[in-house]
Amino acid sequence: MVSAMKSALAIILKPIAWGWAVCLTDGRELARFRGPGAQRRARDYLRACFV
Repeated sequence: MVSAMKSALAIILKPIAWGWAVCLTDGRELARFRGPGAQRRARDYLRACFV
């Protein structure tokens, strides 16, 4: 049986070369944004997922 704490994941913004990535805490990457405004686009992506 898997405990709730072992299966819980969070979504984080992680800086990458020339941009930002939206990742799960287990290391899987959901989306990658590069170039000017990358951090803003990554935050907009997160907002769209949770609306």
